[in-house]
Amino acid sequence: MKTMRIEITKVLQETGDKFEDLQTTLTEEEIDRELDIWEKELITFYGWSPNYVYFVVFSDRGQRISYVPRNPTDIEPSCVFD
Repeated sequence: MKTMRIEITKVLQETGDKFEDLQTTLTEEEIDRELDIWEKELITFYGWSPNYVYFVVFSDRGQRISYVPRNPTDIEPSCVFD
């Protein structure tokens, strides 16, 4: 089963942020609802942690959760598809 909680947690592991520190536009129901990637379920998601802003990126290859730093930094944003 694929849920937004699982997808967000994968990205948070990349950044080192914790799920409990994330503020999001999603409801608890939306976070735990099973996803079907072909139905474009990742639409309109924004999340804020102390260090990053998270959002959905769309391309011909699909969609993924990406992030950028909240403050200026030397790292580049994550926008590469797996």
